[in-house]
Amino acid sequence: MTRKGTPGRTRRSVDDADGLVAECIDGPRREGHRRTRVDALVTLNPEYGGVEALACDVSETGLKIAVDRPPGIGPITIKLVGMPIFFGDVRWQGARHIGVRLRRPLTRETLTTWIKAHGSRR
Repeated sequence: MTRKGTPGRTRRSVDDADGLVAECIDGPRREGHRRTRVDALVTLNPEYGGVEALACDVSETGLKIAVDRPPGIGPITIKLVGMPIFFGDVRWQGARHIGVRLRRPLTRETLTTWIKAHGSRR
C-alpha cells in the first residue's frame, strides 16, 4: 500500500529539522537577520564578576556562544569587546553552547562595524 502525503502540506527533509524546531519554539525565522560566524571573546554577566566565553556567531538579534558551563535558561547580560553591556535572554542551551536573544537588536551598521573590528570567520 502506497501512502500519499496530506494535501496542502509540504514534505520537509531531515535537513530542515533545526528550522522546524526553531519555528516551533520561536516562530518562523526572519530572513533579514543573517548570522555571521565570528571568534570573539565575550563576558557573560560582567556585573557579577563575569565569565569569559567565545561568541561563535552573531546577528542583529542574538548570539551563539561557546561556554564551559551553560548558565541556564533565562536573563543574561553580555559584554562584547568595544561595546556596552547588552541585556538578553538565554533561549536554548546545549552541552557547550547557548543561544542568546538580545532584548534590543543591534543595528546593521553597529554589527558590521563590530564584526570588522573583531573578526569574521567567513
